[in-house]
Amino acid sequence: MIFVVEMIKHTPLWVWGILIYVCYASYKQTRDRAARPAVMLVFPILFFLLAVVRLVRIEITGSVLEGLALGAIVAVGALLAIKPARGTTIAENGAYRIRSDYFAALLIPATFVTFYVLAVLSALDPAAKTGLAFQIVSGGVSSLSTSYMVFRVIAYFRTGKASANRAGSAA
Repeated sequence: MIFVVEMIKHTPLWVWGILIYVCYASYKQTRDRAARPAVMLVFPILFFLLAVVRLVRIEITGSVLEGLALGAIVAVGALLAIKPARGTTIAENGAYRIRSDYFAALLIPATFVTFYVLAVLSALDPAAKTGLAFQIVSGGVSSLSTSYMVFRVIAYFRTGKASANRAGSAA
């Protein structure tokens, strides 16, 4: 508990600013919305870059690979269970009509906080990077967030195009 209190007390102001934006972006995931394709790519690209940075900073071991596999399995399972792209359509202006996604709303801030805690922990105790839990969590969160966001956007694009094709052939 002391670690958490000290971490919060010493968190730079700019990190709080990013956290506020992350919470806002997370809130937007809970609403049906229209989004342009470029905007839809922001989180998949961001999470991919964060995962690459995270994985470059640690040694790739069997534990990290297990975490990566576990994260990808959970992401695919969540996508199959939730089907966030269901009902996606394309408007005449090219924007995609997207339904709310509460899993993504939880995943976005959870990923940010987890990466921040792992970064603080590895700065305070560099040996922590070799710990089993650190490696599994690091690989798992990297893979879960990246896989979910990338596959979700692919599903949005495919579902939106399919609905546009059906609408075009019906007219």
